[in-house]
Amino acid sequence: MADAIVEKNLEVKTSLIRDQIKIKSALVSVYSKDKLDLVIYALYKLGITIYSTGGTQKFIKNHGVPVTAVEDLTQFPEMLDGRVKTLHPRIFGGLLAVRNDAGHMKVLADHQIPEIDLVIVDLYPFEEVVNAKVSEEKIIENGIDIGGNSIIRAAAKNFYDVLTISSRDQYEWLAEILEKQNGVSTLAQRRKAMVQAYNISSHFDSQIFNYFNNTLPEEDRVMVFKKSVLNGREMRYGENPQQNGFYYGNLEDVFEVVQEGKELSYNNLKDIHAAVMLVQEFTQPTAAIIKHQNSCGLATRSNIMEAYKAAHACDPISAFGSIINLNKEVDVEVATLIHMVFTEVVIAPSYTHEAIKILSAQKTLRILIQKRPLKSENEFSSCLEGLVEQTPDTLLYKDFVIKAGPLETLSPDRHENIIFGIKASKHLKSNCVVLIKNKTLAGFGAGRTNRIDALKDALRLVNTYGIGVDEDTILVSEAFFPEADCVNEAHKYGIKIIVEPGGSVKDHLSIEAAQKNGQTLIFTGVRHFKH
Repeated sequence: MADAIVEKNLEVKTSLIRDQIKIKSALVSVYSKDKLDLVIYALYKLGITIYSTGGTQKFIKNHGVPVTAVEDLTQFPEMLDGRVKTLHPRIFGGLLAVRNDAGHMKVLADHQIPEIDLVIVDLYPFEEVVNAKVSEEKIIENGIDIGGNSIIRAAAKNFYDVLTISSRDQYEWLAEILEKQNGVSTLAQRRKAMVQAYNISSHFDSQIFNYFNNTLPEEDRVMVFKKSVLNGREMRYGENPQQNGFYYGNLEDVFEVVQEGKELSYNNLKDIHAAVMLVQEFTQPTAAIIKHQNSCGLATRSNIMEAYKAAHACDPISAFGSIINLNKEVDVEVATLIHMVFTEVVIAPSYTHEAIKILSAQKTLRILIQKRPLKSENEFSSCLEGLVEQTPDTLLYKDFVIKAGPLETLSPDRHENIIFGIKASKHLKSNCVVLIKNKTLAGFGAGRTNRIDALKDALRLVNTYGIGVDEDTILVSEAFFPEADCVNEAHKYGIKIIVEPGGSVKDHLSIEAAQKNGQTLIFTGVRHFKH
C-alpha cells in the first residue's frame, strides 16, 4: 500500500516536469577561471543572481559583475580553513528542492532559501596535485574537493530543475545556451549535463580511491573488479580448471537462451564474443565456425545452408567442439548438418520450430538467439597490475593502391573477395595470412610469430581439404610484409593476388618481387593486429 502511494506521488510530480526553465540564479565555485568571464558576463547581461565563494567571488567582483558571497546567503562564515563553505541547508535546499512539489517550496519559503537554477563547479585538479610530488597532507588539502563534488552530485540529482556545469570544458557551451536561448535551459540539456556531471564526479572519486588504495599494504588493498562489488556471475572455472572465473555483464541483454545445455564457460564466452564480432561484419548470408577465438571456417553465400556447408569444409577437423554463428534463420536442413558434429554453442537470429527440435537432441548444446548486435565499445584488458584500454578497430581500409600488377585486377568480384579477406584477417590472431576463394576462408594461418609460417599453414589447409589454389585465389595479410619471402612463397603455389596494408621500410622488396613474378600487390593502408 505504501509503495503504491509513493508511486502515485511520483507520477504526479513527474507529470509536471517542465522542459524549459528560465535561469534566475546561479551558484559559481570553480578552480579554473579560464574562459569563466564569458559565462559571468552572459549571466550579468541576463540579470541572473550570482552566488559565489572565495577566489571565484573575487574573480567575478574584479570583472565588475555584482555577486553575493555564499556566507551572506548562509549567514554562516567559512570555517576550518575553507573546508566548510557551501555545506549548508541554504545551499543544498536551493539545489535539491523539487519545484513542482508544494511541500518543498513551502520549506524554502519558510526558511527564506532561494532556488538555485544553475550550478557552475570545476573541481580541484587531484591528478595535478599528485603529480606535483607534494606531501600527503597537501594532496588531502589541495586535491580532495568535498564541497564542489557534493554540489555537483546534488544539482545533478535534481536535473529536472537544475542545470549542472561540472567542468571548465563546458563554459563555452553554457555561454552559448545563455546567449542564444536567453537564459533558458531545456530538459535535454539538463539531462546531458547531469550525465556528464556524474561521469566527472565518479572519475574524481576513482582518482582519489586509486591513489590512496595504492598507499595500503598489498594484502589490504581493495580489488577493483571484486565480484561482490560488480555482482559478477561465478563460472565453473576460468580459462583452465585450476583457475576461478567470473563474468561481469548481462548476457540476457544480447541473447535469448533457447537451450542452456551445460553452463557457459569462460572460454565459451570469449569464443561467443569473437564469433559475434566477426559475423557482424557481414550482411549477406554468412556462417562462421570459431575455435579458440579464431575462425576455422567462414563463408558467405546466397543462402545460409550453402554458407554453412562452405564454412564447415574449410577445416572440418577443427570444427569439432566449436562455436557456430549464422546471421540468418536456421532451418531443418542447416540444423541437421550442425547436429552431425559435436558443437559447443550455436548462435543465430532465429530458428524454425523443427530446427530447435533437431538441435536440442544434443543435450549439452547451448542454443542462443542473438537479439541485437553487440556494441562496438572500448576494449579493456588487465596488464601490469592495471588496465589498458583501446577504442574498437572499426576502420577496414583506407584505399586500394595497386603497387604491382595491372589496374584491371580489381574487378567487382575480386573487390568483394578482398573485402571478405580483410574482414576475415581482422578477426584472426596475429600473425595471420588468409587465402580467400569465392568468399570462403579457403586457408588460414593464425597466431604465428612470423608470416611465412602463417602462409605455410594456410597453404597446407587449402590443399588438405581440396579447395585448392587458382588464379582467383586472394592472399590477405592483416599486417605488412617486412621481407619478400611471402610474396615469393605465394608465387610458388600460383597465387597471383596479394593484399596487405603496406608500411614496412622494406615495402620495395615485396613490390619488386611481385613485379618480377607477375603478381598483383595491393596496399590497403590499415593494419589489423590482433594479439
